[in-house]
Amino acid sequence: APQQARYHAHYGRVLAGDPRSRRAAEVELQAAVALDARTVSYRILLAEFYRDNGLRHRAESELERALSVDPQHAAARTLLNALRRSGARD
Repeated sequence: APQQARYHAHYGRVLAGDPRSRRAAEVELQAAVALDARTVSYRILLAEFYRDNGLRHRAESELERALSVDPQHAAARTLLNALRRSGARD
C-alpha cells in the first residue's frame, strides 16, 4: 500500500521494534508523515522513534510540528514537555 500513510506508520512502528531495522523504520515513519502531514499521530510515532533512539532534538522538532497542526493535542504536548524536562537534566 505505497500511497497509504496509515500502512507506512504501522509498518514503521513494527520495524522500530528491531534494532536491525532502525533505518527502515525511520523511512517508513517519515513516509507516513509525508503522505499525511496533518495526522498528528503519525508525527507522534516519528517523535517517539527519535526519542527512543536518542535523537531528542529531532523528537522535539517533530512534536513542535505536530502542535502547529493541532495546538491542543494533549499527547503531543505531554511528550514535548517530558522531553524538554529531560533535556534540562542533560
